[in-house]
Amino acid sequence: MKITKSELKKIIREELEAKTPVQEGFENLTPENLEILMKAVQHFATQPAVAAALATGGLVAAVAKIKELMQSEAPAHAGQSAEVGGQTVYAKGTKD
Repeated sequence: MKITKSELKKIIREELEAKTPVQEGFENLTPENLEILMKAVQHFATQPAVAAALATGGLVAAVAKIKELMQSEAPAHAGQSAEVGGQTVYAKGTKD
C-alpha cells in the first residue's frame, strides 16, 4: 500500500493530536519487573529472527519481533505457565 507524503503527515498529525498521556500501569514498574524485562530482552536479543529484524528494519522491527516471539512462547490460557527469557510466566485471567 502506498501513501503520499501529505497523507502520511495527516496520519501522523491525527495520531499526535489523539494521544492522551498514560496515567495507569506505573504501579507495575517495580525493580523485580524491570529485571524480568531485561532478562527477557537479553534472551530474545540473541535470537536470529530478532537480529535479522534489527538489521533489516531497525529497532522498531526488532521490538515487534520480540513481541511476536514472546506471545508465541507465553502461556495461552489462564493458569498455564511458560518459560520466557529464563523466567516462568503465568497467564492471568479466568480459566476457560
